[in-house]
Amino acid sequence: TAGTKVNMIIEVDVGMQRCGVPPGEAALNLARVIDDHPGVTFRGIMGYEGHIIGEPDNDIRYAECRKSMTMLADTADYIRKNGLPVEIVSGGGTGT
Repeated sequence: TAGTKVNMIIEVDVGMQRCGVPPGEAALNLARVIDDHPGVTFRGIMGYEGHIIGEPDNDIRYAECRKSMTMLADTADYIRKNGLPVEIVSGGGTGT
């Protein structure tokens, strides 16, 4: 519909290497492109650490999950420090 703005979040690759943009500068660059588009509102980022779900060792799974979520949080902070609001940071899964 004309005049409607679509809310959008960016998927950040936090280690699964399946989809999403790399953390940091690449995520910021995409957020800027989205922010510059008149029909879209950049709302935030998401990450999925599915690459560690099958890890049987709880300590390893916890440590790897923490690395992934740190990448996501650091990327949110980086985007904010460069002038764009990040309202949504979404991550985590049932197995982690």
